[in-house]
Amino acid sequence: MRALAKGGLAVALAGVLGCSLLVDTSDLDSGCPEGTKRCPGTGCVEVTDPAYGCALDTCAPCENLTNAVAVCLDFRCEGLCLEGFDCGCLVNILTDEKNCGGCCPDDLEPCVFRCDSGEVCKNRACVPAHE
Repeated sequence: MRALAKGGLAVALAGVLGCSLLVDTSDLDSGCPEGTKRCPGTGCVEVTDPAYGCALDTCAPCENLTNAVAVCLDFRCEGLCLEGFDCGCLVNILTDEKNCGGCCPDDLEPCVFRCDSGEVCKNRACVPAHE
């Protein structure tokens, strides 16, 4: 009877081991599905989510950007300027008299984007100040 029980146990154990070899565990082994990463306290997040950084090895959010929205580009945090901002997202080219409609480097004189004296910048165009 003992020999029969040992034989049955061996067959059952072989069956269990055989089944586990047929199951694809690659997603379980990696921790997260492809295109995602595990962030502590959050679970799996998209690699391209700037709220969790843009690289596989970090979960730190992209830094706060001035006049820009963070986006992921080639696993790096980049800033996409808000509408109307340019010159490194620091200047509103819709209203800035020194950079009206485009960017003027400080050392470039004359610059076609700089309004003349008595003009203001409205919607990317230099116009007389009294309009």
